[in-house]
Amino acid sequence: MDSFLIIRLSSLGDILLSFPAIRALRAAYPTARIDFLTKPAYASLLLNHAGLNHVLVLQKGTIREVLTLRQKIRRDYTRVFDLHHNLRSCLLTIGWASDRLHRFRKFTVKRRLLAGWRINLLKNAPSVPLRYLACVEKAGATDDGLGLLLQRNAAASAVAETLVKSPIALAVGARWPTKAWPVERFIELIHLLPEEHFVLLGDGADGVRARAVAQAAPERVIDLTGKTDLLTVAEVIRRCRGMVANDSGLMHLACAVDTPVAALFGSTVREFGFFPFRARAKVLEASVDCRPCTTQGRRNCPQKSLVCLTAISAQEVREALYRLKVL
Repeated sequence: MDSFLIIRLSSLGDILLSFPAIRALRAAYPTARIDFLTKPAYASLLLNHAGLNHVLVLQKGTIREVLTLRQKIRRDYTRVFDLHHNLRSCLLTIGWASDRLHRFRKFTVKRRLLAGWRINLLKNAPSVPLRYLACVEKAGATDDGLGLLLQRNAAASAVAETLVKSPIALAVGARWPTKAWPVERFIELIHLLPEEHFVLLGDGADGVRARAVAQAAPERVIDLTGKTDLLTVAEVIRRCRGMVANDSGLMHLACAVDTPVAALFGSTVREFGFFPFRARAKVLEASVDCRPCTTQGRRNCPQKSLVCLTAISAQEVREALYRLKVL
């Protein structure tokens, strides 16, 4: 029997972007064993995925753990799809024959040329989920043409129902400061929509930003940052009429549950492959010469102005929500 392993260790958005590849592989091999290797933080998203048999977890990523897991992979699987292509995933699969190992193309050099030198060799590059699909297509799988499609979780949905009643979600944080729309802009948006209720979502690291936003209209804003698990966050977003999100994992989570999303992009650009995928989405970005300044994100704006994000007004976001029929 065919036994396949998909490797994608992190992060939230990347895990979600692998879902079309999982579906394609399952459709091509309905009776095969298909497992997924990831980090503990993201295992819950995959545990009841209909296309997977088992979820393996890389706990700490120590050399000993990697080597032990490498032996298991060589013993248990006939083919591996490396959708991460980093040092750990390469160590896990070193020595595999090329017809049994398929790696995701990262375009690392081309991304650095664009961010550092404005040399754009990525104008026609496929997005990240399409590159993931290209890996499994080498095994005969076929793209079904659909989006990310996170399945509903009944238990998390029941919890979400007690928390919110169809508000607008605001994902106020981002892993990197140069990807985060300023707090002041979120507050302006809340004031521009005086009849609306909002729920703030994110992890514990977003708490300071969320508290500042919530203070703008405490009677209309619920702050859930850092207070729920990932599956419950997904079901909260599913219950929302729409979402405003930075370039973050929560943006992709909105796409995965088919909630319309106004996506704010600052220091990164479409060519890197992470725009909303086959979703009801409107991307907002400023046309400024300093974009992109990084391939992933930065702690500080090189221009000390964050103009790529401050140039996006609350009025523009409100208009995007109208176009998405959220308002």
